[in-house]
Amino acid sequence: MAFIKTDLTIIYCDSRRRDSTVAILLQELLKQRGQLSFVASRRNFSKILKLATPANIVMIGQINIVYDLVYDGKTLKERFRDTNIYFYPSEGYATDNEYHMMYPGRFNYRDTKKIFFWGRESFEWVRRHLDVAPETLDNTGYPRTRMARVYAALRGPEKVPKIGIVGRFAMLNDIYGVLPMEYVVTEFALAKQQYKGAMVSRLHVESETIATILRAVDFIMKNTDYRVSMRPHPNEAPASYAGLKKLYGDRFEISDEVDVADWLSGCTKIMGLASSTYIDASLIDVPVICLDRVSGVVDQTMAYEPALRLIYETAHLPADFDELTALVAGDIEPKRSPVFAELIESNFTGEHADPIKHVADSIAHIPARPTTALVKLAIEAADSLLVARDRMRKSTALDFEYSAAFHGRNRAFIQKYLDGE
Repeated sequence: MAFIKTDLTIIYCDSRRRDSTVAILLQELLKQRGQLSFVASRRNFSKILKLATPANIVMIGQINIVYDLVYDGKTLKERFRDTNIYFYPSEGYATDNEYHMMYPGRFNYRDTKKIFFWGRESFEWVRRHLDVAPETLDNTGYPRTRMARVYAALRGPEKVPKIGIVGRFAMLNDIYGVLPMEYVVTEFALAKQQYKGAMVSRLHVESETIATILRAVDFIMKNTDYRVSMRPHPNEAPASYAGLKKLYGDRFEISDEVDVADWLSGCTKIMGLASSTYIDASLIDVPVICLDRVSGVVDQTMAYEPALRLIYETAHLPADFDELTALVAGDIEPKRSPVFAELIESNFTGEHADPIKHVADSIAHIPARPTTALVKLAIEAADSLLVARDRMRKSTALDFEYSAAFHGRNRAFIQKYLDGE
């Protein structure tokens, strides 16, 4: 089969709500130096690589998505020998077990040009555990720091009184309709060590905390003037919250902001399960109320994601519902913690003031030729057809996977970011 060899850069965006802003900024920065790229997603990535061989592949999210497409075992397929592969994992602080899943030992990382790390801890873990050339590893830093501040500046200091709720119910409310039992059984079946039941713990956490959230929302609607904004996890089905919109009307909204920093900058305070979203909230001084203690799920959370222990440092942790309602109804300040400040400084502050610009500068500079523009146009046309098909089928995944044709862009944010403000 004949493959189209192109100077195009393919930027893979694993999740629209988590990764697309970074992907878009990378694309804009490449365009400034005359380099054309296309932001791909799960919907179209494999199809593109079956037809075309790009000059660069930039993976944002999970490296396993690309591995089986460009390798035979641990050997790079012949047609990808001249393709530069870059990995930009969307995680900067996890546990040993999670790192083993994020960076599988069966992969050959020797062909990867650069791995750009959000955090020093993940950088050090890969350096110690994997066969990777030292020059491949880049302690880049948290890419969302500048993003959060730019979004906050665009919003301005005045806010409509609004409480944001961090949705983290990807097991109860899977966007693809995976049943919780499948998660539980799969974990058991794949367990290589003694089965510890992490997914059972997570199911308990989600079940207990959604009950707390529903009770808290009802309190807010009956006893305060706040609006409530529900921010589903990228892996959640947003339509599941439609019943709350119907019950509470205009005071309840389901967040449609693409980026979590954009959403946070419009909230007076947020509450929810322990989440890495609290990092972004801390960057723009949005107070956080964590529901893990009042829901009685701290121990279970530590069982399936112990890396969240330090996230508690930046949140108010009410012990009971009365304390929760006092925090919800009252004026509260962001919780300051030297421990959390040290985590940001030691782990998430990398070696580059603008991590996204550094990544763009590190990607091989291959100026676009006229044929490159034609390939990009053909891919965009084909993707538009795929999007149209998904819309007709009312695919729940369309909101998960980024499409320039369907989702558009926040031009004001992009320009302000690129202007260095």
